[in-house]
Amino acid sequence: MRQMIASLRDAHTRVYSPDEKFDWWNPRFVTVGLTMREVEGVPTVIYIEPGSPASRTDLRVGDAIVSIDDIPVAEFINRRLEASGLAHDPEARFRAVTSLFDGQPGTTVKVGWTSRNGKHKSAVLQRYWTQRLLGFNNQRKGNIAILRLDAFTQTVALDFSKSLPEVLDGAQGIVLDLRFNGGGDAEAMADVASLFLEDGINLGKFADRSGASFELQTFSKRLWRIPRMSSIKLPLVVLTSESTSSAAEILVAALQAKQRARVIGTETCGCVLAIRNRHALPDGGVLDVSEFDYRTAAGVRLEGSGIKPDTLMKLTRADIYSRRDAALELAKEILD
Repeated sequence: MRQMIASLRDAHTRVYSPDEKFDWWNPRFVTVGLTMREVEGVPTVIYIEPGSPASRTDLRVGDAIVSIDDIPVAEFINRRLEASGLAHDPEARFRAVTSLFDGQPGTTVKVGWTSRNGKHKSAVLQRYWTQRLLGFNNQRKGNIAILRLDAFTQTVALDFSKSLPEVLDGAQGIVLDLRFNGGGDAEAMADVASLFLEDGINLGKFADRSGASFELQTFSKRLWRIPRMSSIKLPLVVLTSESTSSAAEILVAALQAKQRARVIGTETCGCVLAIRNRHALPDGGVLDVSEFDYRTAAGVRLEGSGIKPDTLMKLTRADIYSRRDAALELAKEILD
């Protein structure tokens, strides 16, 4: 089933075994404690989970992965892409890199890597279940408020909105970091959009195969629990990456189209279909199938194309090793 689904090139249509049942609001997945991205053409470690098997090795953020179970990593990725029939698809390649260490929990994988000084090292890591906590983080850097949103749920949107009056007190600009936002509830996203855009702004339309459709609009009264909350007028910069997807892309597209924000980073995922119902499988697994397409207010289809930033800022291994966030630095320079 996964091979058939892969040919659809749809990030939202997925099948889960009984053990893998996925609750989007409380994501649980198998990992070895590493987050991977392709940086300068090389699969690179961009995050190591504290306390994980990977954190107890010599692996460092910025190191380049060179082999999986003694198979050169380029060959390993190509095998996966050829098996899926998507050897030349950029989105499929992105997923292949981010899922390099997928496998059954309790099993092991031998990882080979090259360190900053060019030394080759390896370690055997065990796969295990972990859970990601969805939420937001707000901080101040001088007069700049940095708001990071990891997902859109009704709870996150409401709590995020409640925190803003205090966070924005005295601020002269805002950085909205959506680089790790995989989307979520479209209505919750519209609530967040209503913080930055005037009422009645068309955020685009979802339509199913029968032609039935519905539009999203900004509407500040959704945030009725937040006293005196109106649209925020402060200068805004939005940060994006290949992981910015689904509802997050809709928000970026609206802010960009209305020239409400400058977008910095890399092109977004282009994963903007939507699921209405989950389908139970006979073995206890679940099948998710996209049932809605989406187009912006201007009629632009984002699925498969994504959003191009106003300023392209790609990651470099040198920046990762030095813990330098070049995109955030540029955003702060623009707002200062």
